[in-house]
Amino acid sequence: MNSNATNYRLAGLTQGIFGTAFGSFGLYWSVMAQSAGVPFWLFGLFFSAIGLVIAAVGFWHFLAPKRPAPEEPSNVFSGIEPVPPTQSDDKLRTAEQTHINSDFCPFCGMPVSIGYSYCRRCGKKLP
Repeated sequence: MNSNATNYRLAGLTQGIFGTAFGSFGLYWSVMAQSAGVPFWLFGLFFSAIGLVIAAVGFWHFLAPKRPAPEEPSNVFSGIEPVPPTQSDDKLRTAEQTHINSDFCPFCGMPVSIGYSYCRRCGKKLP
């Protein structure tokens, strides 16, 4: 069993225990309020109902059959085409010349920080 499934089952168990405690508190509230003659005993029934739902969902997650592992997150830049560098009409510049006096990737135009070796958008090695 992978760690994601274990964490998911553990979260379900925790939720089930919390729901049981919440519902038990509601029953305690109802009994104590009823015995004291306070009209707020219905709040205890409300707490018990909420606790029952929370516990049922939590224990269902804990006892449910094995689920498939979640998919790995995809690369958000995978479908983005690199933007060609802008070049002036009178003078064509190479990628190296563009990067010398710029904080932008010479291939796609994304801002880059000093010390980066590769562009975060297009993945090309910076000069």
